[in-house]
Formats: sequence, structure tokens, C-alpha cells
Amino acid sequence: MAQFSRANWSDALPRKHFIDLCLHEANSGFRSGATLKPSAWTRIAEGLKKMIEKCLNQKQLKNGWDYMKSQYQTWTKLTNTTGHGYNSVTRTINWPDERWEKYLKANIL
Repeated sequence: MAQFSRANWSDALPRKHFIDLCLHEANSGFRSGATLKPSAWTRIAEGLKKMIEKCLNQKQLKNGWDYMKSQYQTWTKLTNTTGHGYNSVTRTINWPDERWEKYLKANIL
């Protein structure tokens, strides 16, 4: 039985490799609804093992997919807001505190 590594999606290089592998699989027709087909997850796991020398299972990969998808949806919603205040240099949304409070009450809390 393989010993799986701990997944860490905040590291930039593994995250980039993961996204690139997911895009390749999706663009190759291995998408199933809002996720990828099981065979795609197997190829992604093999690719990551070669690239970053970590052994991840399908559940870890799917959790990474869901986590990054949620982050992307939040980022898209923020940057599409009129007068969003996105700073491309710092890559942050620089709203005043009052605007953040209003957004958080309406969307998070």
C-alpha cells in the first residue's frame, strides 16, 4: 500500500504543476461535470509524483481542486464588483474597512 504525502496547496510550485495538469486533463476531454474523470486523477497523481516527488491520492487531489475552485470563485466575484479596487501590483483588493465589513456580512458571516 502506498504511503501518501500531506497535501499543501499553498506552495506555489506544486500548486502551479497541479493546475497545469488539471488543465491538460480537462482540455483533453477528461472532464466530468464540475470535476475530472477518475482516470484523469490517476494521471495527475502520477504527474505530481514525478514533478514534486509527492504521492497524493484522488481524495487529496479532489480536495485541492475544490479548494482552488472556491478561491477562484471568490476572487472572480470580488474583482467583478463595480469599483472593486483591485491593485495589480500587490495583487490585493484594497477596499476601505467599511466596504469589507459590508461585503463580509452579505457573503460570509
